[in-house]
Formats: sequence, C-alpha cells, structure tokens
Amino acid sequence: MQVPPDLALALAANPAAAATFDQVDAAHRYAIVHRFNAVKGPATRDRELTEYVDMLARGESLHPRTARQDRR
Repeated sequence: MQVPPDLALALAANPAAAATFDQVDAAHRYAIVHRFNAVKGPATRDRELTEYVDMLARGESLHPRTARQDRR
C-alpha cells in the first residue's frame, strides 16, 4: 500500500499524527489510505486530509483499537 504524496506530506508536517499512523496496524493504515484515495473532489480531499491528520494527531484511528491490539 502506497501512501498518497499529499497525505505523506501532511503526516511529515505533524509528528504526532505520523507517530499514530506508524503505530496502528496495517488494516487501520489501509482503511485511512483507501478512504482518502476514494475522495475525488479537491475541496473534499483537502477537508478529509485535515480531518484524518487531526484524528491521528489526537491518537485516534478510524476503528477503535481492541484490547488484543493494545497488548502489542
């Protein structure tokens, strides 16, 4: 799975978001990238980019982590 360049730049500019993105498992990363790639309009893409980076900076992911995932 390849991270889109605009998402990669936004993550590089926000260390907290990048750290969360690196810590979540591959399924969570895939979900973010897949949903981000599904957005076509530039205004919507910019809005989603901001929302995803803010979410990751707060230490959150699209799907709640289960107790099993937290034990890793």
